[in-house]
Amino acid sequence: MMPEEPAAPDRSPLPPILAVVAVESAGLGMILPLLPFYASEFGATPLTIGLLLASFSLCELLAAPILGKASDLFGRKRLLVASQIGTCASFLLLALAPNLAVVFAARILGGLSAGNISIATAYVSDRTAPHKRRQAIGFVSAAMGVGTMVGPALAGVLAPMGLAVPFGVAAVVSLASILATCLLLPAEGQQPIHKPAPAPFLAQIGGLLALPQVKHLLAALALLFMAFSLFGSQFALVLHARFQWQGRPFGPTEIGFVFVAAGAINILVQVVVMPLLGKALRERTLAMASFSLLAIGFMIIGLVGTVPALAAGIVMAATGIALARPTLVAALSLIVPATSQGAAMGMAQSMAALINIVAPIAGGLLIEGQHFTGWAMALVGLALAGIAVVALSPAGSDSSKRADP
Repeated sequence: MMPEEPAAPDRSPLPPILAVVAVESAGLGMILPLLPFYASEFGATPLTIGLLLASFSLCELLAAPILGKASDLFGRKRLLVASQIGTCASFLLLALAPNLAVVFAARILGGLSAGNISIATAYVSDRTAPHKRRQAIGFVSAAMGVGTMVGPALAGVLAPMGLAVPFGVAAVVSLASILATCLLLPAEGQQPIHKPAPAPFLAQIGGLLALPQVKHLLAALALLFMAFSLFGSQFALVLHARFQWQGRPFGPTEIGFVFVAAGAINILVQVVVMPLLGKALRERTLAMASFSLLAIGFMIIGLVGTVPALAAGIVMAATGIALARPTLVAALSLIVPATSQGAAMGMAQSMAALINIVAPIAGGLLIEGQHFTGWAMALVGLALAGIAVVALSPAGSDSSKRADP
């Protein structure tokens, strides 16, 4: 049985939270395409860049479940603002970094405060009817797509002024997201989530993991996160090494616009494709189709070194990721109790963080050794494994087969 719904606020909380996610993602989108080149200026190798990304994820692993559980207890808005302040400070420190050690310190601080998206997702889950949750979480992904489209475009424009400049602008953008949260996000009021006495944190996590449906969904998410991390952590270096534009290797500007294209595809999928497919296909079928697109896209990008092939591969891979994430996350949110939404999203983010410790290091070793084919085949294997896990998942993990509570 669903808990009593909170009183409707004077204005919908969805547009403000989507604005916050978009602005925050724009800041992150400015960072990711340039970070490998920025670290290289301080002497970082591909393996060192992998370790840099892993340091962020290790701290995220430690902090995400604590932030998620704290948001269950003390309210989403307070914890969202706290995590955003840490993110803003990390961007500023990165912009002012005089050496590689400070770059590492900035990413560590960013990891410790990287609860923004999981808290925002839990916020949306709190306020969305079960039958509309997949679409609502899809809108969160679309907002992320807006940010990851605008952010890299700004990075590409600003990079010629110096690689530190986009990081400083990202700090300003992050500050804007803090102001948006404080001014636009409706006050939460009395949350029904506080009425039942929450179970102890570790017991709550153990209870969630005891559910077979949760375990299968987390396994599918783990494979998605592993593929995305192995792909995204080294994508800029692969583009620089294997693709050329107008007779020269891809640089920060070209790579920024590749990220823009991926963000645009994400928005199109969430706004147009997801609502149509969500009505026509069961979640199991949609998830399997998503992993199939990933497998094909990764194979094309990894094995064919031409710009037209790159464009085709990006369309397929970006579409697969845009479909898979909201489908799996929404299914997870529908299975767990209302009192555990923050814990569940924090647990998923912690799992992603654990994967993001291993995958960038593995990717760095492969790319440093020029093993581009091995990198591509690893990605394809992960996508195929995702198809198998979804196909073998228990029927209860397909929320379309259950009546709404």
